[in-house]
Amino acid sequence: MRRVRAVASVQDLPSEVYGPGNITWWGALGGEVIEGFVVLLGVFAYFYLRNTAPTWPPLHTRLPSLGVPTLNLVLMLLSCAPAWFAARAAKAEDRRSTLIWLLVHSLIGLAILVVRYFEFFALNVRWDASAYGSINWALLFAHGYTAVFDVMDTMGLALLFMFLQPEEKHYVDVTENSFFWYFVVITWIPLFILIFLGPRW
Repeated sequence: MRRVRAVASVQDLPSEVYGPGNITWWGALGGEVIEGFVVLLGVFAYFYLRNTAPTWPPLHTRLPSLGVPTLNLVLMLLSCAPAWFAARAAKAEDRRSTLIWLLVHSLIGLAILVVRYFEFFALNVRWDASAYGSINWALLFAHGYTAVFDVMDTMGLALLFMFLQPEEKHYVDVTENSFFWYFVVITWIPLFILIFLGPRW
């Protein structure tokens, strides 16, 4: 029988790591790439339709309102703070602080989703009224469902930290949840400009 000689041992390697050293971080990044392409395709469609339309928005179509969308933009920017503090507390494996910031992040996230509902009405056009209405509703929805899933993830982590004893991998999950939320916020900034300010130019 052929003998096998060990050349290295992995028993002293950490079981969980933060950032790119963890395969789930790459999974989150892959999700961002996929969602980013979905939004990018929507943006390409927006400019194609705009460039082929005689007027944008169509005649007799009201411009989108700015109050509700601006409120949501501010909420999203503010939400980066609890996401960042939650990730920092998770890296320190401080259960209490992590839970507090997850709860704050969840509450702001829920507020964002409620305001997102009213943002559809702030477009001041039905989804089936014209190509202008359809593409704006589609972009708002494409970004919205990404936000919904990440807020649900945040709430799930908050419940886990509240009622169960978190393991090391759960602290890693918190940092990756925050990482994905930054993507949600960053992608909304150009979409806000495109959807709500663009028709004014």
